Amino acid sequence: MTEYRIRKRAQECAASGEAFAHGDVVVSAVYEDPEEGFLRKDIHERRFADAEPPFSHWKTVFLVEEEDSRKLDFDVALQFLRDLLTKADPEREGLVYVLTLLLSRKRRVKLKDTQSLPDGELLSVVVPGDEDDDEIKIRAPRLSEEQADALQAELAELFDFGPVTSE
Repeated sequence: MTEYRIRKRAQECAASGEAFAHGDVVVSAVYEDPEEGFLRKDIHERRFADAEPPFSHWKTVFLVEEEDSRKLDFDVALQFLRDLLTKADPEREGLVYVLTLLLSRKRRVKLKDTQSLPDGELLSVVVPGDEDDDEIKIRAPRLSEEQADALQAELAELFDFGPVTSE
């Protein structure tokens, strides 16, 4: 299984090296990297137009917070799921599955049906869209507890959140 090592939110702009200040608009861009899987770069909004096109990106406001107050931005996670689904990479199906379960738990996607397969399950999931909802099929591989924990840790690191909490 491929491991994804995406670092936490940076304290400075990847393009300029300038430190982010409280209230700065930051674009977190995720790039595909053959060696690392995904690579996250945090860039000042004003410098993002000059950056190479990313696999996925989202805007946030840089806030200086205490570590235990971090929450998952579910809209950002949903957009990342959509981006992963458009690529349909079999090596990322574990990541797609765990992210789908997380979003299902927080009622951002709706689990409609499951089918048993010899090597896992096939989930029918309703993903809300901008205009219409999409029903998609997601293969749910059999994951060991260690694999599931590793994928959850990857998501926590990617989205820079602590334990999942309500918004």
